[in-house]
Amino acid sequence: MAKVTRLLRRGDPEPEESLMGYMLRLAELNGYSSPSAIMRIAGLRVDQLSQTCSFLFKPANDLVGLAEVTGTNVSALVPLKYARVESSELTPLFSFFGHPLPQYMIRPMRPKICPQCLLETGYCHRTWDLLLVTTCPVHGCMLIDECPKCKRNIRWVRAGVSICRCGFDWRVATCQAAGKTELRLTQHIHGLCEFLAPTRGTGSVASPALALCLRDFMSAVLFIVGQYASITGTTRGQFIWSMRGRGGMSNSQIHPLLIKAFSVFDNWPTNYHSFLDWRCEQAGNIAPKDRNLKTSVLKEFGKFNEGLRKHLPSNRFDFIRVEFNKYLHSQLQGGML
Repeated sequence: MAKVTRLLRRGDPEPEESLMGYMLRLAELNGYSSPSAIMRIAGLRVDQLSQTCSFLFKPANDLVGLAEVTGTNVSALVPLKYARVESSELTPLFSFFGHPLPQYMIRPMRPKICPQCLLETGYCHRTWDLLLVTTCPVHGCMLIDECPKCKRNIRWVRAGVSICRCGFDWRVATCQAAGKTELRLTQHIHGLCEFLAPTRGTGSVASPALALCLRDFMSAVLFIVGQYASITGTTRGQFIWSMRGRGGMSNSQIHPLLIKAFSVFDNWPTNYHSFLDWRCEQAGNIAPKDRNLKTSVLKEFGKFNEGLRKHLPSNRFDFIRVEFNKYLHSQLQGGML
């Protein structure tokens, strides 16, 4: 790489700042029209900025140029990337504040913001990159991924951290309030990342889901979301991609689905049983004449039972299977199946 000149105005990244947000902040400080200029002089691939942001998941050796132009140590930049985690699993895992996550759970290609956070901190928070983070637990509001004025999707290609390409300042945007129930999912995720106190469940029995690590917790919630989607004939893979892709579902579309799924693990196991009741109704309530448990599972909960084994194979999710079996037995004894 050719020798580069350091930026006139520099600054270290904030501990919770995203790498894209950091480069955007530097671009604004130095009068560039977008972070593309910072990426070019740092030797990073600019084409990935408007496509997949895949460079965020690549090895950190390409951060040398960025460290040189910013006057920052590479060691300070590495945590901002989603580094590959060594694992024996077939699915690649990437570090998110020390938590190993599959790439589909991290969504940097569809930027989200909290107007109040931008007003108070002036930088983009890395937690906004998470697929399941749809609200701001600090300000009790919805995140936005669409400009309230021009109605276009928020993109990284812009001149300022808080300014849209249309010139609107998001810091003066009116935030849509999120109720306490709507905030609990994001609060729990922030708690697992040690930014907030851990979330407590509702009901007399603490939900086992709240004791899971970040990856397992998100997997459990997305599994239930996928079950809701499977009723419409959409496969889990198709639905997950529609949630995370750059042209996929918006934050406001994803939010109610995630809250609905998260509520299944609240008030454990009552809400879970109510979900299974709903699942049974959607399946047509086919009552097998032999009242055989295996027949009931195959006829009424085939996709659910198969999904439990395929997508949540670890014994850490046994609490879901155990309660599922209890539900089936109680329904068979009551003549419901």
